[in-house]
This record gives sequence, C-alpha cells and structure tokens, in this order.
Amino acid sequence: VQVGEDSGNLTSVAWQGIILTRMQQYRVCLCSRFNGGCINGANFALDIGLIKPRGPQNATLLSGIPGLPFSLTIHADLGSRLHTLDQIRIVNTEVTKGRCGRSGSSTHSPAVKDTICWPRCNPSARDSAPELGEDNATEVWDPMLITLAGEYDICWCNNGTGGCDDDEDFKVQVGKIHSRGVDVGRAWYCAMQVACVLEVAIAAGRSPTPDSIQMVGAGSDQNCGLVQQANNRAFSRGTRVFGDVGLGSSPELMDRHVMKFNLGMPQVPGYYKVCYCQGVQCQTPPVRDLDYYQTIGTIQISGLSGADKAYVCYVRSQCELVLQGNGLRNEDAIMLIPLNDACGSGVEGIGMIFDGDGYLNVRNDPTFRGQNIGVMDGGLETWMYALGVAKQVGRYRMCYCNIRRSRSGICDFRSDYDQNAGEVFVRGSTFTADTPCKQGDTCEITVRAHEFSTGDRVTLFRKPHECGSTEEGAWVPWMSPTLPTSIAQDYIIEGLSAARFSLHNVREPGTFHICYCARVFGAEPCLDPAEPGQPRAPVDPRRFKHEVGRLIVTGPILDVREVQVTQLGTLPSAPWAATVEVDVFLTGVRVTCGA
Repeated sequence: VQVGEDSGNLTSVAWQGIILTRMQQYRVCLCSRFNGGCINGANFALDIGLIKPRGPQNATLLSGIPGLPFSLTIHADLGSRLHTLDQIRIVNTEVTKGRCGRSGSSTHSPAVKDTICWPRCNPSARDSAPELGEDNATEVWDPMLITLAGEYDICWCNNGTGGCDDDEDFKVQVGKIHSRGVDVGRAWYCAMQVACVLEVAIAAGRSPTPDSIQMVGAGSDQNCGLVQQANNRAFSRGTRVFGDVGLGSSPELMDRHVMKFNLGMPQVPGYYKVCYCQGVQCQTPPVRDLDYYQTIGTIQISGLSGADKAYVCYVRSQCELVLQGNGLRNEDAIMLIPLNDACGSGVEGIGMIFDGDGYLNVRNDPTFRGQNIGVMDGGLETWMYALGVAKQVGRYRMCYCNIRRSRSGICDFRSDYDQNAGEVFVRGSTFTADTPCKQGDTCEITVRAHEFSTGDRVTLFRKPHECGSTEEGAWVPWMSPTLPTSIAQDYIIEGLSAARFSLHNVREPGTFHICYCARVFGAEPCLDPAEPGQPRAPVDPRRFKHEVGRLIVTGPILDVREVQVTQLGTLPSAPWAATVEVDVFLTGVRVTCGA
C-alpha cells in the first residue's frame, strides 16, 4: 500500500501489483480506517467503483474430433484490443486441475501437434503468432490439431506484461476444448479363419454415430488418412467396415457402450493399423481415405499362411515342416488329424505315425511346437516344426492352435486347434532295392510304394553323399530328373503300385543313390517351370531327399575328353573327326568309338 504525498492528510491510497486472471467486472469495496477490524464482508461496506479489465473473453468453447484440424478464435472483450505478441497454451485439464497458471500451464499438451498432415504435411499454428481480425478484436490460430480425446483448458498470456515464459504468465483462461473421440492405443489380436470383431469404447459425453474403420499397413510410412486402405481380400468382409452400437463383451469393456466392427474372417496373417472415421460423413459419399484420420490402434492377425497349401514328407525320413505366419508363439502348436475331419472338431486321432519329440494332449494325440528360424523379406515369420521320422504313408489335415485363444491357456483340447494350416502328404517307398546296370545302357528302375503320380521324378546322387545333399559333386548333373514311363499295380507285392523309370545313357560307372521326389498338387514342385529360352529350369537337389534304392553301374570308362593340343602342337580336327582321351580303371581294356 502506498499513501499520498501528505502523510498526515492521506488523500490517496494505492494498491499495486494486482493481477486479474479472469475477464469479468470487479467491484472495489473499501474498509475505512480499520473499521471493525476489516475481517469480514460487512466491514467492506463502502463501494468506491468498478474495475473492468481489458483482454480476451472467456467464452471460447470448442467441440473437436481427435485428429481433425480446426481453427481456434479468441474474441476480445468489449472495448479491448488484442496483440500479435499474445500467446496461448492448450493444456489438459488434468494437468491444470481446471485452473490456468498452475504448474504445466506454459507447455502445450503433447496431444497438440506442431505438424499437420492433411493430406500434405505442414507446420501447425501452435507456436505461431495469431492472425488479428478487424480492429484487433479477434485472434486466430489456424490450423490446430489435437490427436487425443480429452478435456483441455485454453490458457492465455498477454505478452505486453513482460513475457510468456512461466506457468504464472498463462493465468488467464479464455476457453475450453472438448475433444470427443474414441479410446486409442488399443492392440487387438485375431486369428486367421476365425470371426474377428473389434470393440471400440465410445467416449463419455459423445452421442453414438454411424462410425467406420479401415485397415492400412502397419509400416512406419503407412499413416491413417494418408494412404489407401489395405487389400480387401485380407478380411472376408473387407478392410473398410461400418460399426453397430452395442454393449461391450470383452472383460475391459464389459457393459460399456461400444462400437462393434465385424471384419469377418481374416484370410491372411499380418499387422495393420486401425483407422477411424467418426460421424455422419463416414456414410456420406464420397468417403475418402482422408476421412479415416484417427489412428486408434493396431490389429495383429496371427496364424499360419497357406491354409490351402500342401506339404510333402517321406516315409523313413525326418519330416520337418517349414511354415510361415505372423504372431506365432513358442507355446502355439500344430496337430495332424484325419483328412475327413475339420479343424477344431472330431475325436479320432491318427496315432503315433511320427516319432518326434511332441506333446500328448488330454486325448493322447501328439502335438508339436515350432521354432522361429527367421523373418522373410515380406515380414512373415518362418517357423520349423520337427515331427520326426514318418513311419507310414498317408494324407492328413494339419491344424493350428493359437495359445491366446485356447480354452485353458495351453493348447490341450482338440477344439483349440481350430485353424486350418494345410495338408501333409507322407509319400515314398517303405523299402529300398539295388538295380544293376551297364555303363552307357538305359537303366530300367522299378520303385514300389502305396501311391505315385505322373509328376513324380527320380534322379541320381553320387555316394557317399546322401539324397538331397547340396554339396558340390553330390547331384549328378548329366541325369536330368526323370518322369515315370508307367505306373501300374504291383504284381509282386500285393497292395502296392509299381512305377517304372527309364534312365537313359548312364555315363559313369559306380554306385549311385536313386533319389525320389513326389509331385503333390499344392506343394512345391519337383522342378520349377523353365524360364523362356531355357531348355529346363535349374534343379534344386533338396527336393530329391527320399532314397528308393541304389543304382550299381558297371563299366570301364571313367571319363572321355576331347584333345585339341598336345606337346607336339595342335591336332587336326574336322566335323567328321576328333581326337579324344579316355580314362579307364581296368588295364587291357579295348576301346572302340562309334557314332
């Protein structure tokens, strides 16, 4: 308090440093000469005037949608003028506790973004000076963006008072923003070939509207509102669906009002961002990708790809299935069941036809868990399931259990294995046989098994290498994989078929493994189609890993080479004559040439 110049007269009194934080009229009441102690309202009975501050009105009330750009306008009170140096902060009410000037008031909420992509990315007006209207009666910040639902206070600072650096500088509240949206940050999990329904909680205070969602890729460069929806074939009902209002059924949303989005059955495994369109514009054509600007979460479709794929194993051999998918876990498992049963149903098992280290479920059916061996270029995980040695031939349905969806938290019940993962064919011969042949002849080979197809092939591998070996020199490149010349009922062993293969012009003597590949529709072929201009496709030796016998070739000639130059000089040659060098492993052999 400061008094006038005449300390005895006390003609004036001044109170300085008063800060008004609200735009409203204030009545000034005086307590004269310590009348009654100035301790209650009755002591301040003298009305000496009114104070009407100049500045913005506390009248801005906005209702926005998270992710949708908006314009923020502040109006000056009657008789006031605003300034380009004025600043605002948009602060979550939970931070300010409903009162600007408290701790955190000088910092924008993290949900208030400095960049807006709509669709092109440009700076927002968050940190810019306002645009002034006529007579400096309005301040406009445009565009602005809030990405999260919630209640926000608009705190204002008059930069003419000495700066807008501290929380206390933003004491003036000029409005509120109600950002009405849906819960964000959710992570949904669905499984392939199983109905997938997403439940999205409706924010308190928001009226339900016919909202919509669409899925986009989950890559860092895939942003909601800026990219096209994912391929519609990823879900049986498409990747853009409309919701229905209902009560939540999941534990965290039980009995809450939610929007339910039925995606149908996922068709492929993968990860997606879930983008949200809120309001009637979602059903007003044309609906654009830009309308789905809210990222509310992600969805992971777990399961194995290739539900209609076939896998081939061989009797007497290790069966290792290499499967691909997304969201797989070490606790997930596969089971083989009779072909006529559907996954998740039936009671009959197939018995212990594999001797691998699996686990027995409650019905003593063997189940197998996989091992993650890497990620493919397309982002799919690659898992290897070791079933052990196959003991008998057959055809089986392969079913997959997602541990997250199992009844008891473990893959124990037949009903837990409700996803079709393809078919497994166990083919091949249950025994091997030796076939003798002379060098240079056509070697006739007979293979006996329960089943053959006209696309099966055999080829040769040199000993001591095993069938399917990729080591240099293992596969015999001069023996192209050969198709059967005939398939008929075996007249020697009842119940088997006999396939006859003709190996023409066996060049080298020695002992060779006869290695077999079964052609099964839907599985990897024995030979890939040849590229245009090529006589045949390259051979992948790994596809011929089943030994069906040995070919024992007798003959003296190890190798034949053309010789063009000797120590005596260049030898003569002509289209009808050549000089050759022959390697033999028996002495006294007489060699003749024929054309």
